[in-house]
Amino acid sequence: MKKYISFIISFIILICTVAVSVAADDTELYPNDSKINRIGRCAVGEDNSVSVGYGLTELNFNVKASGVKCLISTENEEPQAPYFAVYINGKFSQKFEVKQGENWYTLASGLSASKVTNIRLVKTNEKWMTAKIIKLSVSGEVADPTPVKSRLIEVVGDSISAGYGILTSDNNAADDVNTDATYSYVKILADKMGAQVNLIANSGRGIYANSDGSTGGAMPELYDKLLSGVDNTAFDHSSVDPDIIIVNLGTNDSFAMKEHSEITEENITDAAKKFMGHLREVHPNAYIVWTYGLMNSNLTPALENAVSELSAADGRICFIPLPNLKEFSDGFGKGWHPDIAANKGAADYLFDKFTEMGIIGSDTPGYMTAAADSDWEHDSSKMLGDANNDYAVNILDLVRIKKYSADDTSVGVNAENADYNLDGTIDAQDLVYLRKALLRN
Repeated sequence: MKKYISFIISFIILICTVAVSVAADDTELYPNDSKINRIGRCAVGEDNSVSVGYGLTELNFNVKASGVKCLISTENEEPQAPYFAVYINGKFSQKFEVKQGENWYTLASGLSASKVTNIRLVKTNEKWMTAKIIKLSVSGEVADPTPVKSRLIEVVGDSISAGYGILTSDNNAADDVNTDATYSYVKILADKMGAQVNLIANSGRGIYANSDGSTGGAMPELYDKLLSGVDNTAFDHSSVDPDIIIVNLGTNDSFAMKEHSEITEENITDAAKKFMGHLREVHPNAYIVWTYGLMNSNLTPALENAVSELSAADGRICFIPLPNLKEFSDGFGKGWHPDIAANKGAADYLFDKFTEMGIIGSDTPGYMTAAADSDWEHDSSKMLGDANNDYAVNILDLVRIKKYSADDTSVGVNAENADYNLDGTIDAQDLVYLRKALLRN
């Protein structure tokens, strides 16, 4: 009996090992390989690994392969675990938590090895929820990378820009899974402009004072470091050339000023003017936009005056006050932060202001909504498998695709999302792959 049990245990261990191992003929490469575009701030280690923290930092690469895996490690655990989103040919495929330790994660499977497939691995949550991407394994070959977008937006902000608590209104819910910059105004605005985005945002930080009243480690200090807490070396600002820099700071300074009488408006406006001067020094060609107001507006007059002093001599600096988030949404995210609807409203508002002020030209693509049914409220065109456009991939999508593929003309689908295996046809094969994905999750 003992031998039988021992055999069963050994067999299970063998199966599990095979499930997570990498085939001998797979192509392995490091994330700093020249065929991988790294977008956003990340720290390259001596072992060729890439450490990431800020939301929207991503690896973008092309493969001709049947599948892709990635070896990632972290010292963090719930509720401060790193999360990544995976996009396949521009469509959202999955979001996963990085478990403490070093583990392999499947980014894509069931691909056609005869076609070029674009893979994007995007960090979704807070800077301090760091992860180290060690290497990738490709069941096939790595193709030449897609050229990066010609426009670049750089955003310096706090929890609002980081997408803190954007996916929940429950103040007791975990921060890691519910903070997601891919739904933030930052990403929506970048998509509207057809631009790449570098996000440097950290919850609780201010331009002068942080939400707890401290003044050390405010955003101007973090801005000049590569990835504070992981690699504190000075960031090489000449390595990027943003077209527009958006600064969304002041919210935490306002909170701190209420609780700490030693913090004054003059402290904050002096810090704002100094930071804008620094931005102009390191990025002489960028248009600098200071925006503020979604969660509080106490500092609007002071910040607007500070920006006006500089814009009088520099026509490429401006201040855009934002309406309160209630103007865009009836709901809230965690901790009274903007929810998805408020972030979309803020992105639309800034896009319109940028257009009115001539900051962006008429050739900039607009934010196109995709709707087959009139009652669909959101643009979820980035979500592979989300056939009914409800910002979720679940059994309801499976049912809708099944009805649609059976020629049920009463059912509408987002055709791009419903084509789960990306072969140009919505049929039984899409149902098979989506069903497998749902079972995995």
